[in-house]
Amino acid sequence: MVRHQRFADFVTTPPLKGLGGDIELLRRIVQDDPVAVDLLDRALQSPRGRPEENVSNRHISRPAGTTGAAALRRLRKDRPDLHAEVLAGNLSAHAAMVEAGFRHRTISVPVDQPDAAAKALKKNLAPEDLAALAKLLQS
Repeated sequence: MVRHQRFADFVTTPPLKGLGGDIELLRRIVQDDPVAVDLLDRALQSPRGRPEENVSNRHISRPAGTTGAAALRRLRKDRPDLHAEVLAGNLSAHAAMVEAGFRHRTISVPVDQPDAAAKALKKNLAPEDLAALAKLLQS
């Protein structure tokens, strides 16, 4: 029987002692399933504390930027309530990040059509924010 210290070692070790795969391929395979993305991230996350002496030094990159995996990791750490909502399918990872205050809500505004830009801003901004924007544009 073969045992690995880390899941990443199991994935990358050639058969018959491992999958002989690639971590990035595994991430691409599960990318559309938030539960699978979260489980994979948990499996790849290094345990806290001092590593055991025989642990491989292979570096497994953690999710970064605005990826869904990075959002899930942040929510799991700082907002477990919203993390659970994402895994249950009630919220997208982005919507949960906005609700938690970790990201700002954004909209797209067409820059070559002033009337369409105005319509988009009116629809999405509060009246006081529109007034502040108008002042900024006139100064």
